[in-house]
Amino acid sequence: LYTAASTPNPSLLLDVSTYSNGATITNANIAQCSIPDLTASATTPTSAAAGTPLTFTSTISNIGAASTGASFSNFFQVSSATNGTGTNTDLAPTSMSTLAASANAVATSPSYTFPSSGTYSVRVCADKSNSASTGSILESNENNNCGVWTDVVVSVAFNYSLSNSG
Repeated sequence: LYTAASTPNPSLLLDVSTYSNGATITNANIAQCSIPDLTASATTPTSAAAGTPLTFTSTISNIGAASTGASFSNFFQVSSATNGTGTNTDLAPTSMSTLAASANAVATSPSYTFPSSGTYSVRVCADKSNSASTGSILESNENNNCGVWTDVVVSVAFNYSLSNSG
């Protein structure tokens, strides 16, 4: 028996029976396996103030036909330019509980503070703990885990103070 993890397509299960001497295949059946597929939506918010900490959120969806079977990590990335074209910083990963087939859950980033005004971009990647991670959940499509880069317009923070010169 060859499992989905050992076949080129992880959603296929190959069941091979042979004669007792192992020389001849008598029965080969290929059956589709139900496995999860994790995706991430665009992040929010799309505006921020420089020097003010905030968190981002995104919806993680299991569009596959099976539960993830275990919890997994997600991480947010912040880029210093639009569409992820600047210097990218991986934020610390966060954990998400098991997701059933066709289920969704909201991922929340660690707090992040933009250092100055400008346009940055942010995205989240499901089932990954950093940009080098391959993930821990076997999925039907491992190439759709990261959401689109969402531009975030960061304004100058205003510091109002009132005084009585009276």
